[in-house]
Amino acid sequence: MYRSAFLIFFVILTISGFLPDSITYAADSHSVAHWLFNEGTGSVLHDNSGNGHHGTIFGAEWTDSGLYLDGIDDYIAVNDNPAFELDGDWTIEYKVLFSYQNTAPQNIVFSRTIDGAADYAAGSAYVNGGYGHSETFFQSTPSDTFLFRSREYFFIRLYHVAIVKNGDWLYHFHNSQLLSRQRVTGVPMSGNGQIRIGAWACGGSDSCANRYFFRERLLELHVSNIARYAPPLARVNGLVAKWSFEEESGNVVIDGSGNGHDGTITRAFRTDGILGSSLTFLDSSYVEIKRHPQLNVDSALTIVMDLFFRTV
Repeated sequence: MYRSAFLIFFVILTISGFLPDSITYAADSHSVAHWLFNEGTGSVLHDNSGNGHHGTIFGAEWTDSGLYLDGIDDYIAVNDNPAFELDGDWTIEYKVLFSYQNTAPQNIVFSRTIDGAADYAAGSAYVNGGYGHSETFFQSTPSDTFLFRSREYFFIRLYHVAIVKNGDWLYHFHNSQLLSRQRVTGVPMSGNGQIRIGAWACGGSDSCANRYFFRERLLELHVSNIARYAPPLARVNGLVAKWSFEEESGNVVIDGSGNGHDGTITRAFRTDGILGSSLTFLDSSYVEIKRHPQLNVDSALTIVMDLFFRTV
């Protein structure tokens, strides 16, 4: 006999919205580089952060909405700088406009490479039938690699993608929605590297071939040395409760909001999930939370959760 089960990875309850706005903000003291792609002409992509990380355009063409890269050999080269090592929390966010043209699965928007090894790379692909994904790849040593890919059906319109590292977690946002998260352990490598927009640099020398060229229009790219959008969720306006199910043992789920809305587990069991620790629910499993005036929500309400359904 087959039974349906579902895994819960985290639940957030607020009395207001918490997901980020889809419009990127102006450069500030935490900006490493901010390219607006609004020059309209010329071979220089200007960094508007004030840090001077201007790029040289190779082959890409200006359009009435951003810079079009052909996915064959177009890219922008930027001189490397220690600021791009991003060895703590960081955010890479960009605006991309997809058309009806399919892209390669590895459609790299921004990358840093050291001696042929990927320090980190981020991109978004639109493939046949509207299926697509955003992905992040980084490598803490030449033998230690990490790939995180979030799948979504893309439509023919503008997308704002934000890839955020906050502590031990990596988050993917698409157009203000938290798409997925993954626990990470690797950190970017140090040393002299190569920066590419619209490609993955091969490393070694500027004369060797790039790869995984980006195909589509880029309208904005912002690199920051802080986590712009990810939790800590305790900073969310109107946060009522947050359960991450990461206790690993016991029959209590802890409310991470600090409001004390802990829950008692009945017949659910702990397991490792695709996004981290989780609870698996079968048949009459549940978690009981004591009644409290904070939970009597009679106005705006936001509930965010990660669920995974399977048959057991």
